[in-house]
Amino acid sequence: MGYFLTVIAGFCSDALAGVGLHGVFSLAGIFFLGIPVVMKISVYALAIAQRAGVPPEIAFIFAIIAAIAVGIIFAYLFVKVSPDSFAVLGLASLLACESLLQSWDSVTNGILGISGIRRPELFSSLPSLVIIYVLAVAVFFLLEWIFLQTRYGRLVRAYKQNEIVLQALGHSSSRIGQLLIIAASFVYGVVGILMAWRIQFVDPSIAGIPYLIEIVTIGVLALNPRVSSLAAATFFVAVFPEVLRFFNLPTAIMGYARVLLYSIFLMVIIGKLLPKLSISNRST
Repeated sequence: MGYFLTVIAGFCSDALAGVGLHGVFSLAGIFFLGIPVVMKISVYALAIAQRAGVPPEIAFIFAIIAAIAVGIIFAYLFVKVSPDSFAVLGLASLLACESLLQSWDSVTNGILGISGIRRPELFSSLPSLVIIYVLAVAVFFLLEWIFLQTRYGRLVRAYKQNEIVLQALGHSSSRIGQLLIIAASFVYGVVGILMAWRIQFVDPSIAGIPYLIEIVTIGVLALNPRVSSLAAATFFVAVFPEVLRFFNLPTAIMGYARVLLYSIFLMVIIGKLLPKLSISNRST
């Protein structure tokens, strides 16, 4: 039963992360690769606050504020550099953030991480936490479905398809991109907090490059502006690693094989979907 609940929690975590990336990457075409940085900052804000004696509920608020603050920084950089530079900057910030977390022993406890993260009393057990996961997925999926039906959802799709026409209609494309990055950062703050509550331990390796590969895979598979496409892509990414259990691979290489297969699959999918995959053509 515990394994089954863990798989459900993993699926829900990927689904929430997919919601964050679907709008900013799949629909708007913004290569926001600073996702892991937002998650790392949010989970460490949660863990550090709890270690200082702050109740889990208040620590949750601190973590969300930290995630939004990081999103605002990325949103500011988004309009200051080119799209390609923004993608590279997001990936470089991941390496810089990991180095900072590993070396700042007095605050982050270095490579040893921070253990003993407490969950709120309302969902202190794994089954109750899974219920929260499911409810969060249902709420965020519903909100995205509603968003896609509105004129703002159409503006986001127009941002990727024809930014010049969008500007001619009197809409600021830069402002739309910034709001999407901040909204995605909020979602990833929630994802990181729920992940930290589930494993009750954080270290600098949490939400690293392997995790980024998984989430980008969801973003590439869910290019269509439909919630059903996002759900299908999430299901594939969540189930695909479980399929590896049927292969007689040595446990010593299982983790590496998972990352390798994800990487190969992602390259194949990008090659197949390259005509549909485009990024913003901002000149500044």
